[in-house]
Amino acid sequence: MSIVLLKLLGYAIGSVVMYWGLLLLLVAPWALALLLVVLLNAGWNQITGKTDEWQWFLSWTESVMQVVHRLKFEWLGWIPGILIQIWYAGYAAHLVNTSALEKPSIDAIALQFMGVMGIVTAAAIFYWLYRLVVEVKLARWIYILVSGISLIAYFVFLQQPQVAKVLGESWQQIFAALLAAMT
Repeated sequence: MSIVLLKLLGYAIGSVVMYWGLLLLLVAPWALALLLVVLLNAGWNQITGKTDEWQWFLSWTESVMQVVHRLKFEWLGWIPGILIQIWYAGYAAHLVNTSALEKPSIDAIALQFMGVMGIVTAAAIFYWLYRLVVEVKLARWIYILVSGISLIAYFVFLQQPQVAKVLGESWQQIFAALLAAMT
């Protein structure tokens, strides 16, 4: 049972990594575009002998940042996190279902409690880090909302083992692909 708890907590931390990886994936094209603009501008200035600045890129970036600010990203940015937490709840429910198949009822209840601990831990770490990085004050109701939605999804997935199986297998495939890409 301790292996199940370690897997649940490990993937809970993995859900946080997945969110910030998704965010980085959205920011990476801008960073690459910035590098490309700087290199092209330097090459163009070398060829023409001019010292033109690339202010147009800065003004474009400024307008994009204003749009993001108008969307209130710090308040909307946690919505993908809820989806990732629900996906993690599917993985946790699948792991608990498969681990509790041939266990006595008291062990099955303990496994379900471990699943609840994993869900609450994932939500707490996730939104604590989100609040720390984005530097926004989120009301306590958001933590309760996210944990509540994740827990409801977990209990629904416990009753729907086929859906939990699909979510759990896709969760493991994503992490296996990420680990393979990093090595």
